[in-house]
Amino acid sequence: MKRLIPLLIGFTSCGVFSQDYTMQDSITNFQTNAGLNSIIDGQPGSPKMPSIAITFAGQEGSDFQYETSIGYTFAEQGFFRNSLFSVTVPTLDVGEGSIDFEKSVSTSWLQRWNYEHQGGPTISTMISFQFPFDEPGEKIDMVTTLIVTKNLGKQGVGYFNAYAESTQGIPTDNLELGVLLGYKLFLPKQKELFLDLLYQNTDVLTYESSLELDLPKGWTISPGLNLSYNTNLKTTALGGGISLFYQFQKPFGKSKTSKI
Repeated sequence: MKRLIPLLIGFTSCGVFSQDYTMQDSITNFQTNAGLNSIIDGQPGSPKMPSIAITFAGQEGSDFQYETSIGYTFAEQGFFRNSLFSVTVPTLDVGEGSIDFEKSVSTSWLQRWNYEHQGGPTISTMISFQFPFDEPGEKIDMVTTLIVTKNLGKQGVGYFNAYAESTQGIPTDNLELGVLLGYKLFLPKQKELFLDLLYQNTDVLTYESSLELDLPKGWTISPGLNLSYNTNLKTTALGGGISLFYQFQKPFGKSKTSKI
């Protein structure tokens, strides 16, 4: 551990602090994802410009869900210039004849340790906590995710995610593991097509496809479909939905000029 800390500090200093923010921003814009899918792109937000994501989604045989997340990068320089902090408010479940809020709040910290340059990929991590409330016996769960993102020419971006999620509180020996491979294809007129394949050790294989439509003044709309296959039960389930994403266009608070 004592050797790991200096190595991490050195890697972070070379990969983030000493680099050109203008180049960092161009990589962020190229690799970012606001589509209705499970891809985590590993990118921070625009400094001091909050974002709001609203998702309406459901799957065959389950409730229809409404979810709202708020993200914020609060620094224009230094370490937290490459961070994204997010909060997801209680999810609304709408089923047959019932409407109910999931009694939990999720928070996450995403950190980009190295942005793509000199042939290397973007490398990021994310840690999330789900805090239950007013639910006797429920425990706090955690998800840790490794994110690797790489430009694949002018028309595409590749994504790799690997995550581990506790399902019965922290600590636990019962972990859900998953691996995702994704691709972003740029289309004409401010559109992007996302394709990804997610495998979970719960014997579920999910294919997702979504279209991201970038609109003026910071808005993005994205319809999406997914098809899940349970390799153990040999069953399939079709799902889909739509998401709305808004990025504020002016910084909150007093803005400083970024140093290079």
